[in-house]
Amino acid sequence: ESKRLGSSMERPGVPSELAAAAEVRYIVKDKFAWCCLPEAVVEQYRDWLDSEASLKTAKLSCFSTDESLIYEQFFADFGPLSLSRTVRYCRMVEERLARAGEGVVVAHYCSDHRHRRANAATLACLYAVLVTGKSASQAYAPFIGIEPALHPFRDAGFGTCSFPLLAIDVVRGVDRALACGHVDYARFDLAQTEAMARIDNGDCSWIVPGKLLAFSGPLAHRRQLGDGRCSLSATDYLPIFRRLGVTCVVRFNKKMYDKRVFTNSGIRHVDLIYDDGANPPPRVLQRFLQTCEEQHGQGAIA
Repeated sequence: ESKRLGSSMERPGVPSELAAAAEVRYIVKDKFAWCCLPEAVVEQYRDWLDSEASLKTAKLSCFSTDESLIYEQFFADFGPLSLSRTVRYCRMVEERLARAGEGVVVAHYCSDHRHRRANAATLACLYAVLVTGKSASQAYAPFIGIEPALHPFRDAGFGTCSFPLLAIDVVRGVDRALACGHVDYARFDLAQTEAMARIDNGDCSWIVPGKLLAFSGPLAHRRQLGDGRCSLSATDYLPIFRRLGVTCVVRFNKKMYDKRVFTNSGIRHVDLIYDDGANPPPRVLQRFLQTCEEQHGQGAIA
């Protein structure tokens, strides 16, 4: 249900202009709300929203992720945020709710920029799934019929997006991952996951913990990046893979390193190369699934 921050929520102390402009959706009734505001209103009232004034005068514990949880854009893609950032968000909300006094509403506000609005709403829904145990349909219910509709996500390709991904699709995906045991929110190691994602640690992330690992394609030699860091060579990945239990590497992109770096170290290597950014053709998909079956119980695939 959509409610106005200053009227339907009956909260004295909220500036009238802010109250008139705010669109609010309750994620947890009378406890946790998502709030969208015009960009101009956010800029005008940011100090009030982010200070103790909103808590003292209106019993609102306000925060925004527009500038703190940033999606690392490749081209025209803008989200959704990674699982580690999603978990960081959920734990932040949990902490705020734990600190909130009687009658205090924790309010996650965002600007009405279509990208920030979609990312913020998706995070709020994922909190409902990961923390409160709601189903995907229950978690997304507050946003049914929202106008304008939440902007769909897109792939990182350079061309026109032919398959938009809706916020509800993301929520259903996480709900399904929970049901399959691929995500364990209570035991999720945020520090380890964020450390693995650093380029100097291989830019790795578990797709299926202990079984399928995604990583940044290595080069034959290290390459300096603009921010003082450098990409890793295939040799650099050997100790990383040993530590993570990787016994097979599948290469999908064009050949940029000598696979013997891995095979000479006892790591199986499979080439299933297809156009970067495209969907894998059926033969590649079937061969990959076959490789996964062959590796079952013999270590992780990267």
